[in-house]
Amino acid sequence: MARAIFTAVALAILFSLVFSALFSEFNPRYVTYTRTDFLTRTITFTRLVTNNVQFTQQLTITLEKLSQLSPPSKVIIFRLDDVSPGSLVNVVKEIIKTFVAKNIPLTVAIVPNSNGVLIRDDAELVSFLKTVAKNSGLIEIAQHGWNHTNYPPSGEFKGRPYEEQLFYMMKGKEILEEVFSNVAGPVQTFTVTYNVYDENTVRAAKNIGYKIFSSKLKMEWWDHDVTPPALHNKFNDGMLFLDWNFPLVKNETANEFHTPKEVLEGCRVNIALHGVCVVLFHVQDLDPTWSDSIDRERLRKLVDILDKLVEAREFNFMTMRSYYQYRLKE
Repeated sequence: MARAIFTAVALAILFSLVFSALFSEFNPRYVTYTRTDFLTRTITFTRLVTNNVQFTQQLTITLEKLSQLSPPSKVIIFRLDDVSPGSLVNVVKEIIKTFVAKNIPLTVAIVPNSNGVLIRDDAELVSFLKTVAKNSGLIEIAQHGWNHTNYPPSGEFKGRPYEEQLFYMMKGKEILEEVFSNVAGPVQTFTVTYNVYDENTVRAAKNIGYKIFSSKLKMEWWDHDVTPPALHNKFNDGMLFLDWNFPLVKNETANEFHTPKEVLEGCRVNIALHGVCVVLFHVQDLDPTWSDSIDRERLRKLVDILDKLVEAREFNFMTMRSYYQYRLKE
């Protein structure tokens, strides 16, 4: 029995290692799957790998070293975007209560300033978040830009002078830490609004002490000399880069969620490729009418997804900050 268990574990480790190694060979450039055909393209890619002539050679070499290796982590991180002062507070509460009830950690990405209202001025939202953070220990407070304004012709940060980016990033961080650090811990994660940024955004985040930088690392959104996509789930000058590599919503027009099975299989693939699956969703995904009343059917679908992942009994759930600490100890 023990031998059979070891063999099964060894094969699981091997699959992850070999799959990851061959990924870079077949894809010299970073591959971004679209939301509509993510699973289809993943299946095609898997077949390509298993038909490769080098697979057997790699298999033999890796088997000889399995006894020296520890199993790779299987981590899922949920990132909730667009939590803003004065906006959809009741929906935010319902979402976070759902994660707490399931004992699943959640990175809560907050816009510090929304239409001139600072997060510290929203007493109801702040009180709720502080209470949950203190009593559950399950939520991480992250910074989601400054005011989520799409400055033309780029986004909130990209293309603006370094000093401006540094100022607004630092201002947002200071406000969040003033409000939450005493109950939720330090604010260490910066998430980019609109997924657009440049080398000065990365530089500013590093210089004010951010430990995690999270954005969609997509080739066409990059300028020359910006941190390369190969850094996804890797450190650069002490800062960990985390792509969000699985969106909860697969069809933005219809605001249609992935099915529980699709999320399960999608996270399995992303973990095999990158070592971690970051699932992104937004407050308004649970309230598409912006009425500050959660859509009960969408909430049920979210619960079904969480239940499916928990029932699989193969994942560790973390926030971005706790994952960063975990990586430091590897």
